[in-house]
Amino acid sequence: IYRSLKVLAEVDFALCQELKARLSFFNGHSEDEHEYAKKTVRGIGSENIPEILQGILSEFQWKHFDRLKAKLPKEKLLDILNIEQNIEVLVNAEEYFRKMVLEPAGSNVSWNTRDQHMALTVSRIRERLGLVTAKGDDDESIKDGTAVTTQTKVLVWAHNSHIGNSAATARGGSDFTRNENWNLGQMVRSVCEEGRCFALGFSTYDGTVTALADGSKENTKTYNLRPGLEGSSELLCHRACEALKSKAFILPLATEGMNAQLCEALSARNLHRYVGIHYRPDTEMRSHYNEASLVGQYDALVFVDRTSALRILKPEELQNAAGLQSPKQASASNKYGVRRLMQEYIRLRKHPISHIRVAAEDKNLYRCHFLLTFDSGQYAGGEYHGLLDLPKGMFLLARRGEKSTLDHHCIHLQYMYYTVFYRTDYP
Repeated sequence: IYRSLKVLAEVDFALCQELKARLSFFNGHSEDEHEYAKKTVRGIGSENIPEILQGILSEFQWKHFDRLKAKLPKEKLLDILNIEQNIEVLVNAEEYFRKMVLEPAGSNVSWNTRDQHMALTVSRIRERLGLVTAKGDDDESIKDGTAVTTQTKVLVWAHNSHIGNSAATARGGSDFTRNENWNLGQMVRSVCEEGRCFALGFSTYDGTVTALADGSKENTKTYNLRPGLEGSSELLCHRACEALKSKAFILPLATEGMNAQLCEALSARNLHRYVGIHYRPDTEMRSHYNEASLVGQYDALVFVDRTSALRILKPEELQNAAGLQSPKQASASNKYGVRRLMQEYIRLRKHPISHIRVAAEDKNLYRCHFLLTFDSGQYAGGEYHGLLDLPKGMFLLARRGEKSTLDHHCIHLQYMYYTVFYRTDYP
């Protein structure tokens, strides 16, 4: 939250300082959220924290958001959304950990709170991005000052247990009135128009999986994933792979036009495995399986018969994959050069320049390709490709008083590499 407030300090320093002061009670706590919950939930005055945080969020949304939106250039509007979302995370995270400590055994309250936060986030992104991307008050995507959210598409990457409709599982329910699991997929479907939501699930039969090591909050371990149990959808899909002589397939789950026997099998409540941040093979049935139907839970399922675990790359491997020297071997200039290049590429991706496309080679950041296009003049309709081959181990520095960026000067050094990105009349 403090990092996101840096942008706010540039346009409203007083508000930035006020928010920091009102959130200062967090400063005395460690970054361990569980320790925070244990210490504060039953502490003196802790009952006031939700009210304080909700007040900060409401004030920002109703009193400051539109004012700041009017003051900032369009390229800065996402930063204001980022501040709003960070405050929302504080509100919901505090509620989540409070309920996690206070809820009785067997309660689903903390789980439901977390997925409710996910659903609210998706809803806010749809609404707010419409306002940010609108060209003006006369934009057809704006009606009465409100963004038409159907213009905004949101792609969410989350675990099957969040994406799939929990109403199609034994733990979910058809409404939210009892102590049952809600989840993101169910809530999004309940508010979206027909055909405006598509859930894609992923599953596998066996292989390896990366999960937290036993008793650790940070260290990971590669586990052998046990084959799908008898009576599970994983085993059913595995047998389909054997029959098709295939390693993977995508299974559409729309029932219209589906073979009646197949529809019955996919609509039945079978065991379905959910492996997330933890994997407990010794208690796999109890820890990872739930009765669920594939039809109704997802719109389609990607099935990979044998999966391989994600592996966390070491810094040296990341450098090698990019065709660069390892940090130990690299000179100071190379380190700063790589960092600067990455910043430039990210900035150009966020704020592209008209008629110019820029991209680095996958394995070598120092080879910068650019493509110039023209709408008028003798070069209208043409595409002109160029390559900036930067020497490795160099600084990207400008002369004093000059701005050195890939899209402006590209580079000012003793090397005679020069390309013009602003002069679109250049032959």
